[in-house]
Amino acid sequence: MQYLNRLLSKLKPPSSPSSSKTNRKQHFFAILKLFTICICLVFLNKVHAIDIGNQSGFCMEDRSDLEGISSLTCRANDIQIADASNIQVKAIDGDTNHPFVGTGRCVDGLDVTFSADFEVLSTAQERYDIGLYFNKSGGSSARRALDAEEEPGFCQIYTLTDDGVDLDSQEQIGDICNDAEGKTNYFHTVELTTLCTDTDGDDQLNLPNCVSWRQSGANEVCTSTDDTYPGSPSKCNCDDEFNVNIIVPASIDVEKTVSPLQQNEGDTAAGDFEYTIKITNPSSVAVDIQSIFDDKFGDLKGIECNITTVPARIDDSTPGEAQCTFTKNLGLQPLMHTNEVTVSGKDKNGIVLDPVKDDATAKILDVLPTIDVIKTVSTTSDGTFSNSVSIPEPGGTVYFKVEVENTSNAADTLTLTTIEDKIGESLRETGCDVSSVVLAPGQKLEVCTFSASFTGNFGDSETDTVKVTGKDEENNETMDQDSATVTLTDTDSTIDVTKTAIQGVDGNKNVNESADGVDVTFEVKVKNTSSVDSVTINVLEDDIFGDLNNKGSCLVPFTLGPGEERICEFIESIQGNFGDDAHVNEACGSGQDDDGSSVSDCDSETVGFNDVEASAMAMIEAKAALVTFKVTISNKSSLDALTIQSIETDYFGNVTLTSLLVESTTCGDNLETPLPPVGTVPEDSIYMCEFSAWVNELPFLDTLDVILKDDDAIPEGGNTLELLDISYDAEFEEVVDP
Repeated sequence: MQYLNRLLSKLKPPSSPSSSKTNRKQHFFAILKLFTICICLVFLNKVHAIDIGNQSGFCMEDRSDLEGISSLTCRANDIQIADASNIQVKAIDGDTNHPFVGTGRCVDGLDVTFSADFEVLSTAQERYDIGLYFNKSGGSSARRALDAEEEPGFCQIYTLTDDGVDLDSQEQIGDICNDAEGKTNYFHTVELTTLCTDTDGDDQLNLPNCVSWRQSGANEVCTSTDDTYPGSPSKCNCDDEFNVNIIVPASIDVEKTVSPLQQNEGDTAAGDFEYTIKITNPSSVAVDIQSIFDDKFGDLKGIECNITTVPARIDDSTPGEAQCTFTKNLGLQPLMHTNEVTVSGKDKNGIVLDPVKDDATAKILDVLPTIDVIKTVSTTSDGTFSNSVSIPEPGGTVYFKVEVENTSNAADTLTLTTIEDKIGESLRETGCDVSSVVLAPGQKLEVCTFSASFTGNFGDSETDTVKVTGKDEENNETMDQDSATVTLTDTDSTIDVTKTAIQGVDGNKNVNESADGVDVTFEVKVKNTSSVDSVTINVLEDDIFGDLNNKGSCLVPFTLGPGEERICEFIESIQGNFGDDAHVNEACGSGQDDDGSSVSDCDSETVGFNDVEASAMAMIEAKAALVTFKVTISNKSSLDALTIQSIETDYFGNVTLTSLLVESTTCGDNLETPLPPVGTVPEDSIYMCEFSAWVNELPFLDTLDVILKDDDAIPEGGNTLELLDISYDAEFEEVVDP
C-alpha cells in the first residue's frame, strides 16, 4: 500500500497553471500512467498468487537454524493445519496399479502417494510467508530430520496456493509466498508422497506437520519455499499426531519352511518332515491370529501351531514374530508334496487383515532298486555250493543254485521278471521261473537249483553267467548278474608195459646152456590204461639191450588212445651156463599224455639155463705165435667128486709142465684138489688154468684131453667124458713170423 501511495502522489496536478490544452494533455498522460500502474499491480498480484509447488528439503528447525533462529517453541496457534479432505490414494510404493489405489488404504511400511485438500486455519491477524512442512519419512515430527547425521530431505515444504493472499506484494517486489488474513481458512491442495505408518495405533495415516509464519516487520522477501521459516521461535505450530483419513491396516506375513527339503525313499527318517510356520508383523500394533489353515493338513491353529497373537514390530527393521514347528509323516513312497498355509488375523481395532499365504515343498525321491544275484555251483545237489568247483576230466554233472536278494535302499518290494543264462536262453525250462517271485526289502531268496553237464579235457573251464531282472513298485527296472565256474582237473594217465620171452625158450622160460648164446624172441606190449587221455610213447628201452627203437618191429614214437595197446618184438641172444644166474632183463616205456603229463612203466622177463652134456673138444687155429690158452673144467656130476690126473693136448702134449712149446703153465697147480659135485659151492666145482705155448703152424687145430678119477678111484679120460664140462680157449699173446 505504501508503494501504491507513492505512485499515486506522482499523479497530482502541477502547481503552476497552464493552458487548458496543456492541462488536458497532462491529465491524459496522468490517467494513462495510473491505468498502467493498476494493470501492473493486478499482474503482480496474480503472479504472487500462483502456487510455487512443493520442495523436498529440511524440516522446519533444520531450516530455521540456517537463519539463526533456533530453539523453536512453536507455542502459537495463529496458523494451523486443521484437516485433510478429498483424499485420493494415487500409488503404493510407486505402483499406480496396486490394489489399494483408490481405496483409501495404504500398506504399512511402504510409501503412499495421495492427493488431499489441507485446511489451513488462521485464527489471528494477518500472517506472512506461510510455510507448510509435512514429514514424509515416518518420523515423529516435522521439526527435524530423523537423524541429524543424514542428508536433508525428510520434509515436504509447501506455501499456500492462490487461495491465500499476498499482503506484502506492494512493499516487497519479488515476494512469491502467500500470506493469510486473520480468522480465515484456506484449502491447500497438494499431492504428497509419505511413508505409510500409524504411530499412535488408531489405524490412520500419521502425517506430522508444522506451519511457520512471520509477522509484519519480519516479513522478509520470500522467493521460494526455502524462505518459509518462522519469524521468531514461537511463530510456528506443529501437530505430531495429525491423522490423514487413510486407513493403515496392520499387516502380517507368513513364511512356511520344511526340513529336510527332501529324503530318499526308504530313509531311516521314514517320511517324517518338520514344518515351521513363522508369522511376522511389521505393523505398529499387535495382530490377533484368527486361523492357520493348511490345504493338505487342515486346521493347524491350536493343534500343531498354537499361535494366538503376533506382537507389533520392535523397530522399523525388526518386525514382531511368532512361529511354530510340527512334524508330519508323508509316507514312504516317492512324491513331491507341496502344501500351502493360509493365515488370517485382525488388528486390535478389529480390522480384519488380508489373508497371507506361503507354501513349502518336500520331496521323497524315488530310489532306483537294486538286487544282488548270487550264483554258486556244487558237484552234488546237496553239497556245499561255492562260486567255483573243480571236477576231474572228462567232466560230468554239476549243480547250480541261483539266489536273489533285494538290496534296494528303499521301502519298495521287488518283483522279479526274467532270468536268463549267459547265452540269453530263458532258464524256465530248468525250473527257474521267477515271474511270480516278490522280494520284500532286504529279503534273500533261493530262486532255483538246476543241473548241467560239462565235459572236456584238463584245463578246460566253463563260466556260466545268470542274469536276473526285476522292477519295483514304481516300475523302475533293475538287473544284476553273477557267474559260477567249473574247471576240469587232470586225471592221472597210466600205461602198462609187459615184456615176454615168446620164442627160443621152453615152457619154463629156459634156454639150453650155450657158450655161443641162444636167440630169444622178446615181445613188448604197451597198453594205455587211462580212462581219458591219449598217450604218446616216445622211448622204449631195455636195461640189457639198450634202445629198442628200430630193433625188430619196435618203433617209437607212437600214440595210444584210452584202452589201446601196441605190441612189438625183437630178438636177442642169451648166453649162459647151467647153474648160472638166470638172465633177467627189463623193458621200459615212457612218454606224455595229451595234457603234457609224463607216463612210464617197466616190466622184466627172466630166462633160465638148461643143463647140456659136456664136451671137451677145443679147436685152435692160429698163426705162429705165443698163445695163452685158457682151460676150464667143470664137474657136472651131481654125485661124484672128480680129481684131475693130467691135462694134455694133441699138439702140446702135457701142458701141466713147461716144454719146448709150453712157455709157462698153471695147469699143474692144485690138481690134487677134487672138484665137488654140482649142488655144492659152485665155484668149487670148477677148475681153471692157463698155459702159454708157441704155435708154429697154421691153421692150428688142437684137442684137449683130460684124465681124471672120481671119488671111487675109477680113472676117466678122453674128450667124451660126460662128467666134465670143458672149455678150451686160446688167446694170442705174441705173434711170431714162422
